[in-house]
Amino acid sequence: MLGRLLSALHLGRAHSTPGASAESRPTPPETHNGKHADQADLHNKELGARGERTAAAHLKKRGCKILKRNYICRRGEIDIIALDGRTICFVEVKTRGPDPFLAPDRSVTSAKRRKIRAVARYYLRANNLMDHVCRFDIVSVILPEKGKPRIEVIRHAF
Repeated sequence: MLGRLLSALHLGRAHSTPGASAESRPTPPETHNGKHADQADLHNKELGARGERTAAAHLKKRGCKILKRNYICRRGEIDIIALDGRTICFVEVKTRGPDPFLAPDRSVTSAKRRKIRAVARYYLRANNLMDHVCRFDIVSVILPEKGKPRIEVIRHAF
């Protein structure tokens, strides 16, 4: 059974040969929503950037001071670094479109958490802030097609 399935998949695969015309070349793979992979990547980047702007504005309304957005170092990146009173908050923002299958915060894996911790240590050392209290938060943003975004801040997420 598995062998038949594999041969059916192999036979259905488009092959390109050197010098083949553009019309005979395979098109980029499509994603679940019918867009080509590069279009989906662009859409996801735009969605993520919009979610990060929404999260930063929400944190400001709650009294946080945004220190850095999209902090990048050799260890990785953190979406938002904020000051909540005297506590330095390292914030991972997860954004989804309308009706996500899972809550956005569920996609922060243990590997991602380790990476965020490493970037946070780097930031604290580089800025001589190792003696400050810090915490790790996740902000889930769901952007509906119409209406206000749904935002959930999970303080002390990890």
